[in-house]
Amino acid sequence: MFFEGSEKKVEIFLKPDTAALRRHPDIDWNLVVAKANATVLSTLSNAHCDAYLLSESSLFVYDHRVIMITCGTTSLVSAVEEMLRTFQSEDIAFITYERKNELAPEDQPSDFIEDADRLRQYVPGEYCRFGKENGHFVTVFYYGPDCQPVPGDMTLEILMHDIDESATRLFSQPDVPKSELYGASGIDRIFEGFQVDDFIFDPMGYSLNAIRDKEYYTFHITPQRECSYASFETNHLFSGDMEAAFERVLSIFNPKTFTTVFFEHEGVGFPCPAGYRLNQEKTNVICGFNVRFANYGKA
Repeated sequence: MFFEGSEKKVEIFLKPDTAALRRHPDIDWNLVVAKANATVLSTLSNAHCDAYLLSESSLFVYDHRVIMITCGTTSLVSAVEEMLRTFQSEDIAFITYERKNELAPEDQPSDFIEDADRLRQYVPGEYCRFGKENGHFVTVFYYGPDCQPVPGDMTLEILMHDIDESATRLFSQPDVPKSELYGASGIDRIFEGFQVDDFIFDPMGYSLNAIRDKEYYTFHITPQRECSYASFETNHLFSGDMEAAFERVLSIFNPKTFTTVFFEHEGVGFPCPAGYRLNQEKTNVICGFNVRFANYGKA
């Protein structure tokens, strides 16, 4: 049973003097999700963030920031249009719209260029590609003339293909209790002190959102052998523990190949994980963020 795990992602920062998104009178987040052909499964909230677990990935809403990730054959660009119809372009401090290359692009409702053309009806953004067109790559549409990243503002994505057989078996059991899977997989050891909301799909698959203060992390796992994939993303403010967290994530899935996308302010890098070789990398500056793309394969 084929399922496209590769994700589409949008991140939007609004200027601080705009209406708070969590209480915005003109935004129905269930409608936004529906525009992408997805549904809300559950919601987790704290003082800073509402985290929506979706039938296809995740939505995180802060007062002036929103992150939405979808997989499968969703139309994330339609959800973004629903948001942008509510904002004025001058309210937007920063937007990125990102797509990882798909295994079956012919099944998608649109391609990246079509999506970028639709977004340009709202903001005069540009785009660039990270990675080789005949390999793993990520394409990013961006706009942020007034973006001023601050120290500690970062996002790390780890996108893993061809995950280990032990992981595909573990996440292919819909009758396993969520608490047991959370612990048996090792996901419970990535970070401490987070509220967790997760879901096991029938017949297979797993998604998780976790929040702590302003931080979030999320996992999405497609365990089908013919298209196995897992993703991890976080805005956790690493304090010398990035390499350890990186190794913990990789040890769960032991992928044959994985891609990282790292948005941050300081220009900090990280070493090649043990057991892997660096296949390709590219760095660029997008709206004041240092962006590092890297693809790794088994050594």
